[in-house]
Amino acid sequence: MNTLSVCPCGLGDVYEQCCQPYHLGELAENAERLMRSRYSAFVYQEIDYIIATTLPIQQHLLDRAALLAWTQQLTWQKLTIKQVAKLDRLHSKVHFCADFIYNDTGVQECHEEHSVFVQMMNAQNKPCWYFLDPTVPILRNRQAVCPCKSGKKFQSCCGRFL
Repeated sequence: MNTLSVCPCGLGDVYEQCCQPYHLGELAENAERLMRSRYSAFVYQEIDYIIATTLPIQQHLLDRAALLAWTQQLTWQKLTIKQVAKLDRLHSKVHFCADFIYNDTGVQECHEEHSVFVQMMNAQNKPCWYFLDPTVPILRNRQAVCPCKSGKKFQSCCGRFL
């Protein structure tokens, strides 16, 4: 990886001063920054970062090998953030489009998504943003306490977005 190149996240900074600090453990200060750093992680195949920035209760259900295989099939072209919205005190949504080319066919596509992120305390008791992965089920009674530790019921907290 050429760390002196422009960071793929689209902010125009050098990677080692932009997203690399997040990949090395610095916490993203908001949902947009987490989204951008996750995109860069897909570009650089930093799968451990992708997993670590997903809601902790979902992390063990992610298939590391499948994520790596998927990223190896693609050449990422650019990230466009279309909209960032604060949904409530703990949740934000990032609408984005990630352009890529399939390596085997050369076909170019755009992965467009409305990703939801939640801020919660991490294991070191610091506020941290996490991606709520809608493809990974949270096996939880909707009346149970939300895994983001907000104190609310799952159905009226993170469950609204999954």
